[in-house]
Amino acid sequence: MKRLGSILLLAIVMTLLLVFGGCKHKSEEKTYIIGSSNDLIHALEDKNYKIEYIKPHKDEVAHSFFSVYAKRIKVDGEMLAIYEFENSDVAESQANTISKDGYSIGNALISWVDKPHFFKKEKTIVEYIGSKKSLIKDLEAILGKSLTEQE
Repeated sequence: MKRLGSILLLAIVMTLLLVFGGCKHKSEEKTYIIGSSNDLIHALEDKNYKIEYIKPHKDEVAHSFFSVYAKRIKVDGEMLAIYEFENSDVAESQANTISKDGYSIGNALISWVDKPHFFKKEKTIVEYIGSKKSLIKDLEAILGKSLTEQE
């Protein structure tokens, strides 16, 4: 009788471990607050990316599809353009000028060298022209779903 009680207790404990031990709660996922390019850079560093700051060349002519110019960084060799706006309403207005496929912004038709991905969070829009799936996944984890739909 004592042995049956021990076996029953062991079975209950193992069942509880199997049921609750393998569960991952959503609250364990990290939520990033992106109020500036520095916040994004810290979030990427938190995911173990190597960040390289890109300074514009003195002879480079600045251009932008948006009302602000981008800060450019390399993330493990992949180029990102970070656009910081005055507030989230302005960023939202600018984000609405990006076509669903990312090949036009406002009246400009663009021929990118790779697939365009645009992300918006708070007052920041991030442009990534590339196909590195792990980076896209991490950008979505930090910034939310891409504004552009790619196959």
